[in-house]
Amino acid sequence: MAPARSSNTFFLVCIDPGSTATYLREGRDFILRTGSRNSFIVGVGSTTQTEGTTTPGCTAVVVGANATSTGTTYNIRTDGDTTDEPDETVVLTLARLTTSSSSVNTPNGVGITTGRVTYTITDDDPTIVSLARIDGTGAVSETGTIGLTVSLSRPLIAGEIIDVPLAIGGTGVTTDDWSLAPAIGGGFNTGVTLSAQTTAMPQLRFSGVGAQTANLVLSPTFDGTAEGGGTETYTIALGPNDASANGFDLASRGTNVGGGADPHASANTFDVMVTDAVPHTVSISLDRTMAAEGDADITDGATVTVTFDPPYTGGFTFDICPGGTATRGDSADWRYTQHR
Repeated sequence: MAPARSSNTFFLVCIDPGSTATYLREGRDFILRTGSRNSFIVGVGSTTQTEGTTTPGCTAVVVGANATSTGTTYNIRTDGDTTDEPDETVVLTLARLTTSSSSVNTPNGVGITTGRVTYTITDDDPTIVSLARIDGTGAVSETGTIGLTVSLSRPLIAGEIIDVPLAIGGTGVTTDDWSLAPAIGGGFNTGVTLSAQTTAMPQLRFSGVGAQTANLVLSPTFDGTAEGGGTETYTIALGPNDASANGFDLASRGTNVGGGADPHASANTFDVMVTDAVPHTVSISLDRTMAAEGDADITDGATVTVTFDPPYTGGFTFDICPGGTATRGDSADWRYTQHR
């Protein structure tokens, strides 16, 4: 306080309700102590900050006569834990004190220039990232899909970002063998974006309020080519917990949460066997290859059969392209009739 006054000057120091950290006597997040006596701050009247309570409140402080500061130092002591959580704040405000005693008040001639300060408690516990397959445990065909989820141990808040590196590979598996995309619908993927999804090291970004879960679909590519043994094993994994090119701690990642982000100790990889899809073949045949022209207007001709191997259960469109020296048409040499 400047300048000093010739009599005691009283103020209120308050824990603002806007503080996100929790006050407790033996500490949830922080406590306030007076450094000289190592005692907890308690206040006066109805604004008392009771010891052991989580309700924000105030305490009276006094700047003595002819002094410019209080004779007591007030300390914020943080209490550590192992819980992953957002960074938290302790907001302290300085306010005028008014009581029924004229000698225990803030005089009208004393103004407050800095009435609010914020102390940030930075979390040092990492957010854990887990990977899991969500569509079963068995093999899939090249024409099937693989569902996977990437989840954080807590939802993010405004301004927070976590970048999660992925790795997709396997023996003989290349980026031509699969495609990766976010799952559609279901209300998931809030605050999630997928990038570099055509590379072997895609990245997920979780950002903003409520971002916690990403559901993705990995689709093998049907190539009609028989791989060795008729199967390939795809390996889907989180990046390593280091600063390598695909590591969680790579300097170029945008992760900004206190404590950073680490891959789960065990839920960080899985394998899927992908089997070759049996290609369908289509053939055309005639029940006979020669017939006399005859004299009648219409005579029985040959039956054309189109065969799928193996049998195909879906719809299929194809063209039959005639050729040869005979002329097609109602008044010509031949014509089609269709039988179902």
